[in-house]
Amino acid sequence: MRKLLMILVLAGCSARGEFTMAPDGLAGGTPETIFVGTTRMKDGEIYAFGRSGEPGFLRYDVAIPPERGPGEVNWPPKTRKPDGKRDFLTLDARGFDSGDAFSTALRAAMKLRGQTDAVVYVHGFNNTMAEGVYRVAQMHHDLKVPGVAVHYAWPSRGSALGYVYDRDSVLFARSGFVSLLD
Repeated sequence: MRKLLMILVLAGCSARGEFTMAPDGLAGGTPETIFVGTTRMKDGEIYAFGRSGEPGFLRYDVAIPPERGPGEVNWPPKTRKPDGKRDFLTLDARGFDSGDAFSTALRAAMKLRGQTDAVVYVHGFNNTMAEGVYRVAQMHHDLKVPGVAVHYAWPSRGSALGYVYDRDSVLFARSGFVSLLD
């Protein structure tokens, strides 16, 4: 029983996924564009787990690496340089000043791809912003889902011990989700 407990404790200490910008000139990967609406609070340059009363709107271009199995999200380890053939990398990240600017960009992306649908994904318990965005990119790509991917990122604590915070955040985030759908 002690061995099992030790394994669980160590798994809880593993590093969480973070956005990793692709270094200039790094080749590899298939780009997947993910539009994001969020009620996560911005903390410096990142969207953390704090709750924002005003929804934010963004777009991420994520490179899906060719050397991985279906369903896998490979994070670049801190012990080596990012590898575009093996690692999920962020090619571009941009925010929109308003919901209207977001809608305009989303409609333009749909028109460019000849799509009439947006597919909305909502992450579950215990997710960071990067984990949610990269997982949506992975699912949309691997499942060959038609339409443009849109992700709603509510303010999860991103911690296995954050269930109560996440439950309260889901309730808090309902109006932000409605804003995204509008």
